[in-house]
Parts: sequence; C-alpha cells; structure tokens
Amino acid sequence: MGRFGQIICRLLRANNIPIVALDHEIEQIENLRKISIKSYFGDASRSDLLETAGIEQARLLVIALDDRDRAVQMVRHVKQYYPHVWVLARAFDRGHGYQLREAGADDTVSETYHSALELGGHALTAMGVHPMRAKQMTWSFVQNEDAHEDELFEAWKEIEGGISFSPRYGELFMKLEESLNSAMKQDWQEPQREDVPIWTPPDQKNDAL
Repeated sequence: MGRFGQIICRLLRANNIPIVALDHEIEQIENLRKISIKSYFGDASRSDLLETAGIEQARLLVIALDDRDRAVQMVRHVKQYYPHVWVLARAFDRGHGYQLREAGADDTVSETYHSALELGGHALTAMGVHPMRAKQMTWSFVQNEDAHEDELFEAWKEIEGGISFSPRYGELFMKLEESLNSAMKQDWQEPQREDVPIWTPPDQKNDAL
C-alpha cells in the first residue's frame, strides 16, 4: 500500500471504520497486520481475492492502484457484479478520472489536485493575498470546476480514440477558464469583513515565476 492508500486507511481507522486492505507487496501486508488491520496479499483487481476479502458485504471500495488500466478494469468489474458497493477511485489526471467515471466509479479524486490547490493557495499568500482570502479563492476554484465537470465529461466522451482535445472540449475548457477568471475577480472585489484579523503582507521584491 502506497502513501496515498496509507493516508486513507489512517483517516478511516481513526474514525473507527473497519478496514480490509489488499496489497501485492508482502512487506506492506505484514506491516498492516502488525497494527491489526485485516489484509490480504495479492492482486487487488482479481475477482477471487475481492470475494475472499468480503466485497459482497462491503459498503465502500477505495481503489488506489498505481496502474491506470487495471484501476479502470477493476471499477468496471466491481460495478457490474457488486453494484451496491460505492466505488471511490484515485485518478492520475483529468482524463483518467473521466475513464474511471465512465467505467462506473461513483466518485474520483485526482492524486495531485488538492495538493496543487493547497500549494497554489500558499503561492497567493506569498504574493500578498490575505490567507483567508486565499482560502476563499481556492474554494471558489473548486466550486467553479465542479460546476463545469459534467459538461466537460460529456464532451470528453465524444472524443474519438487517439484525439485528446476536440474543438467542443476545447470550447468548454475555455468557458471554464473565463468563468474562473470572473469568479476570482468577484472574490477580489468583495469588501473585507470586520472579523478578518489584521495582516501585513510580506515584502514583494519579485514577481512570481
């Protein structure tokens, strides 16, 4: 189990949610068992291993495989034979997220999306934006992306094999960028509330690269 899966396990376990882990590295299995996490060794995409691990009784399956294609195949298999299971899958990027969604994933999260947003918020703060304003702007960014996600997904499904960017998809993506710029300007124009603590921006000697 990689770092991505470990964080998920720790969060669920800290909230007393029972976990069954599957991993193809015996060392990881041994480490999980040392901290009393029920675990199975083998390829998590194998149907027989999923059944042994109790997929029929599971409410949630988190797929965080390092293999793009196997992750998509696993989503498709689970949703076909165990439709009651809520499938949450890690995506490598936007395109992979669409593939997982098309395969039946109930929810997907890009592995770099939220860390990039957090670092972007830090960049805004370093350039003189109030920390609370930076938080608000990153939240507006997420809301804006979510509002256009279905349109982009439908346009992506129309793209023919081998083509990564169709005119329709490009048009919608530009619409997303325009909407994002508008949302950022609105945030900048909002008056500061009285409960916002006094904050002095750092010296701005250089522009951001």
